[in-house]
This record gives sequence, C-alpha cells and structure tokens, in this order.
Amino acid sequence: MKKPLPKPSRKFHKFLKVTLGNYLTRKFNVKADTGGLEKVDPPYIVIANHPGFWDPFILSAFAPYPVQYVASDTYFRKPLLRILLRLVGAFPKSKFMADASTVKTILHVKKQGGVIGIFPEGSREWDGRTEELLYPTAKLIKSLKI
Repeated sequence: MKKPLPKPSRKFHKFLKVTLGNYLTRKFNVKADTGGLEKVDPPYIVIANHPGFWDPFILSAFAPYPVQYVASDTYFRKPLLRILLRLVGAFPKSKFMADASTVKTILHVKKQGGVIGIFPEGSREWDGRTEELLYPTAKLIKSLKI
C-alpha cells in the first residue's frame, strides 16, 4: 500500500518561520521583495536555484503558505530527518532519474491547492553558477499551468 501524501503542518511552518527562518535571514543578511505575494492564492510553484543547504528554509521564511519541496530520497533514509521532512510536507525524488511517483505527488499537491517547491537544477551548486534546467523538469513545470 502506498504511503499517504504528507500534509504540511501549518503550525510547524509558522514555528520554523519565526525561529529558524528569522535566524537564517539575519545570519545571511537575506532580504526579499515579497510585494503582492500574500495576495497570490495556491496552488503555485516556488522555483529557485540551490547553492546551499539552507535554501528551502530561507525561501519558506518569506512564503505565506507552507511550501512542499521535492527533496532527494537520500534525506528520507535518516529517521529523524524523515520525520521533520514529513512535517513540512516534503516528498522524495530519486536524483537524476525519471520518477513517475514524484510527478503524481506534484499533481496531487496541485490538486489539493498546495505550494510546490522545486530546485530544477536537481542538485546544489556550490560555485554559484546556475546549471541548465533539465528538460523533463521544464516540461513538467509548463504542463502544470500554475
């Protein structure tokens, strides 16, 4: 039997924004122009490059709704991290492989009116250069029409 899609905890999202989000945005001196973002209702997609480990937490600090990120399946192999990822509504994807279950999950999040977080390069880029967008990822994003 397939595991149910994790539903992000709004309370945990707010807790992370106030604690970790505020800490990270101050530590790294991150500013964001979110003008009008609170007027946009889900479903929508958050797309960003991925230079560092803290990127999903920093982006979520500015998001009015919980963002359900596509995350590497390796993170779900660690029990404590798996629990935390489930609390934020993240779901696994095998890196650099076609993964139909991830596409189905993304479609389900859209249908539920959620916010989907994607790092389309497929990995962290430590040198700050943006890698080419993977064609299947671009095709998926376009097909969502959100």
